[in-house]
Amino acid sequence: KTATAPMERVKLVLQNQHLSVGHAKEVPVRNLLHGMTMLLQEPMGFAGLWRGNFSNVMRVVPTYGARFWLFTYFDSRLVVAQNDTRHFISGGLAGVGALLLTHPLDTVRTRLAAARIFADELSYRGFMDCVRQTWHRGGVAGLYVGCLASMLEIAPYTAIAFTSYEGLKQRLLPGTTTQSSSIWCRRVFAGLCSGVAATTFCYPLDTVRRQLMLDGALGFDSRYKGSIWQCCRYLWSQGGILPFYRGWTVTLMKSVPSVSITFLTKDMLLSELGRFT
Repeated sequence: KTATAPMERVKLVLQNQHLSVGHAKEVPVRNLLHGMTMLLQEPMGFAGLWRGNFSNVMRVVPTYGARFWLFTYFDSRLVVAQNDTRHFISGGLAGVGALLLTHPLDTVRTRLAAARIFADELSYRGFMDCVRQTWHRGGVAGLYVGCLASMLEIAPYTAIAFTSYEGLKQRLLPGTTTQSSSIWCRRVFAGLCSGVAATTFCYPLDTVRRQLMLDGALGFDSRYKGSIWQCCRYLWSQGGILPFYRGWTVTLMKSVPSVSITFLTKDMLLSELGRFT
């Protein structure tokens, strides 16, 4: 997450900049390279590329820990004969459970990373300032803003990712117990395919949930009043499906390898831990 934080920040800016106010609206970011250049000109300079990374790193361990544990838990207990269906349901439930645990950290990360910083405009000074101001304005509800949209996005995302990976793995590696290099290459392929499928299908909902998290935050317009419908209707009026996919290319470059590595790491750890049980 730390290594890809600059790309993640550019993605969030590209995805949500049309909700921005002030200088960010007047001088929009065009692509990844232009975004990096513009962010380096901010008062924080090079360090600004990692703005919001602290809350993201704090979110990662409980998110993935809860997600994989819940998936294993539900997958072993659901009475569903068809494997792909059971994986799909278990993945969706795991995603929602992990989200409820860490959504406030994602809200803070989004508000810090998506906002461009200018010396003559108000902005959050850091993690604690963002938490304090968000709490002051909305309490617990403020930290969980956009939670319903996030559940609508994360449930199919994790369901598709787990189902695609486990399904492809079963078809590419039927009954295989060896750990040769060709086996791991097939696992990588399964992870890449699951990442592309989940990211592409669910990205419009990711855009909607980010918009709702940023609605009315420092540096952003107050436009949707927490309504998923109003957000979708406005985005569609700005150019059909395309506004829902702003920043999608950068997300594929960053997230697809990350998903593959995550699943591979999970399999490797389970394989090693299985030797001691």
